[in-house]
Amino acid sequence: MQTPQTPFSSIEDLIEGMDLPTLPPEGSPEWILDMAFDAATSAAQRAHEACDDHSDCGGAWVVIDDGRSAFARFLKQSGMGDRHYEGGWRLSLCQGLRVQSRIIFEEACHAFVEVMEQHGIKAWVYSYMD
Repeated sequence: MQTPQTPFSSIEDLIEGMDLPTLPPEGSPEWILDMAFDAATSAAQRAHEACDDHSDCGGAWVVIDDGRSAFARFLKQSGMGDRHYEGGWRLSLCQGLRVQSRIIFEEACHAFVEVMEQHGIKAWVYSYMD
């Protein structure tokens, strides 16, 4: 049996003509947001495994303390979030999760806030029960 022929002699030749996505620069708002979403997703998965959506119904969101900060402006320009009624910039992490557990949303938001604080961005978690 013959090995199929390809028009590329190496993986470098294959990649050379492709328009591949690039990672945002480390420390940029995009990079911080990616890291925070990764942490939030992992925390939500762990919380879901622990309580399996059998806790109280509700939700939570992250509030960036200074709604005029560079990070809040980045979120606004990206079409993410809105003004929080107590001040700051609100970002909901509830979209896409098929659960109604306040505990799962809180865990995700706390992980998100932890990453924010590691990068000098003051933020807090607002949670509610339905």
